[in-house]
Amino acid sequence: MACRMKRFWCDCSLQTATKFIGSVDMLVNVTLGVLLSTRTVVNGPNDIMYATATFAFVLVMFSILLVYAARCRRHQLVLPWLIVQLLERCFIAVFIAVGLVRHALGVVPIILILFALIFAFYMWWIVGCFYLELTDQERADETRTDSQSRELEHEENA
Repeated sequence: MACRMKRFWCDCSLQTATKFIGSVDMLVNVTLGVLLSTRTVVNGPNDIMYATATFAFVLVMFSILLVYAARCRRHQLVLPWLIVQLLERCFIAVFIAVGLVRHALGVVPIILILFALIFAFYMWWIVGCFYLELTDQERADETRTDSQSRELEHEENA
């Protein structure tokens, strides 16, 4: 991530943007999980529906973890969300590509799907920039602490 963002829309911080992204992601995944679970009950058992609903509820846990990580400014807790979301987006991209070739959708659905996928990667990039901001801040704090401890040792030896 060579290109870093310092601010999000409406001039809010990356921390606020990450909380917002985590909250929206959580709501979307709860809705998806409930809808798929309900569809499974109505249409009968289906392994793919069970797996997708379960995965949606697992993503809810990662979204809750992301909101907590943003609130407490813990970069170690942001990383699992980044990894899972990147894997999910890559899986969705492959799934969409296979579906497009197989079903030969029109131009409009392809454009809408690509726009949604690009927007999802943009949200992932924002959270990634927040992660990098937290790691840079932690490194700066460690450097400052190390230099202060060296100064104290030097004063004690003098």
